[in-house]
Amino acid sequence: MKRVIGVDVLTTVEELAAPDRTAVLVIDVQNACFNSVAGFEGNGAGGDAEIANMTPIIPRIGRLLAAARERGVLIAYTEFVHRNRLGVKLMDGPNNYCVRNNPDQPDVVEGSREARTVDELAPQEGDVVITKSRGSAFYQTPLDSILKARGIGTVLLTGVLSAGCVLFTAADAMHHGYYPLVVRDCAASYSLEAHRQALIWMETQFPVFDLREVLAVWEGQERES
Repeated sequence: MKRVIGVDVLTTVEELAAPDRTAVLVIDVQNACFNSVAGFEGNGAGGDAEIANMTPIIPRIGRLLAAARERGVLIAYTEFVHRNRLGVKLMDGPNNYCVRNNPDQPDVVEGSREARTVDELAPQEGDVVITKSRGSAFYQTPLDSILKARGIGTVLLTGVLSAGCVLFTAADAMHHGYYPLVVRDCAASYSLEAHRQALIWMETQFPVFDLREVLAVWEGQERES
């Protein structure tokens, strides 16, 4: 911990990832995102935009979730939808600007298979599932209230896209008073270059650690107790 302008600031992974004050957030790991290259990086992302660049995070997130459940850590999922169950469009012009030139514009309907989290990481009883229609998981959702009710101080961010909803949620988490700890190898983008650039920027603003570092903290605390 460091004292910065009269305020205590958590800085180490041991402080930030303590399981009794931490929640895991799985951002938009939905069937729609893993069926085709679409969304923020579907257009103009360069020749390296591939679904294959994202699939390796699924088993890694699975390891994190298994460890979290063993320790009673809160797990929340977000699922991004563009239309509600009645077919009403939820996205406005400013939020569609980023896909204005995308030939495969995303149009996920609430409750559809495309909207659901992939089967390998399907939510379990006791997990929280939040539907959203903006990049940030906090925008007009109950996430902030749920976290505050549980005394959460750090949110472990995983999912897609690094240069989209992960980044937006990290910034908004900080503005809501949480430490957004980005789990580096549990976040991904269609474009390797977009992922790299997003991580470079996030590392200047937020805590960023590898999965092994987070798991080591949890396992170490168990041995000490």
